[in-house]
Amino acid sequence: IQAGNNDGCYTAGHLQGDLNSFMLVFDKERLLIDAGHSCYRNLIHGIESSTQTHNTCTFLLENESLGLQEDLAKIKLLEQKNVLPRRKIVNGKPESPIERGGKIVHYERLGNISLVASEVANAYGAPIQEFLRVWVQVGAHLTFVIDRIQASEPVRTVWNWLVNNRDERTIWERQSNLLSIYRHQVGMKLFNANQLTTSGVTYAYAHDAYHPEPNERGEGKAGSGLLFRHTDKEKQRKVLGINVIATDELALIDEYNFEVIDNQKIVKIQIPQEEIYLEIESHFPLNII
Repeated sequence: IQAGNNDGCYTAGHLQGDLNSFMLVFDKERLLIDAGHSCYRNLIHGIESSTQTHNTCTFLLENESLGLQEDLAKIKLLEQKNVLPRRKIVNGKPESPIERGGKIVHYERLGNISLVASEVANAYGAPIQEFLRVWVQVGAHLTFVIDRIQASEPVRTVWNWLVNNRDERTIWERQSNLLSIYRHQVGMKLFNANQLTTSGVTYAYAHDAYHPEPNERGEGKAGSGLLFRHTDKEKQRKVLGINVIATDELALIDEYNFEVIDNQKIVKIQIPQEEIYLEIESHFPLNII
């Protein structure tokens, strides 16, 4: 998890727009990833370090429909600020750390359930007033990613998901709000319970080496990352985003199924030999039955 910095940022160089982003690995298989760095002088570096290529949210501020998937990067897109002023040196001593705009709100572990909550609205600025992301890890196979977003004016929320395809062996399927990923002997299902529009895959980058020179080993080529986006159908001032991720062995992953019932108030999650219900409320805490 790349969550907020409660003590501030001691060095403000080489930042990415990655607050409230995270990576997900199951059985040593990288699934949701960070793009990493190409050469800093590479033309694509500004994109791969931006918020839209991390596993976090961006916001559309224009009224126009999305049109073609490649038009998303051309529409007025609100992302996190990742270029910050350097710490000043006064009388030979550095001043206070730089504020990135994010804070850890809470973290807790109860048995096999882990929870982390992070709020990062100030990293975006107006009109975003709150972007609280709560990760709830239930055992080894289920991850809940729950977002509470508030804005001073209506925005369309975009959920970005960057999938590993470094070896070109990833197989993916998309059915409405459900994204299925198959890599070697591991599978992942990612379900969003909101009313969404989806588009085809965008070919992104994933680098295995830090700051490689162009055309060297470790630099990812186009398509080494697969970028998927879920976009709110309507502009809203208040959003409660519900994402459920299941990971398991390839032979078992298709036994996981998801359904929204009771007029969008409950998410039913079918897992091998068991059912879990997530009760959606307009405020926290959430009830997991």
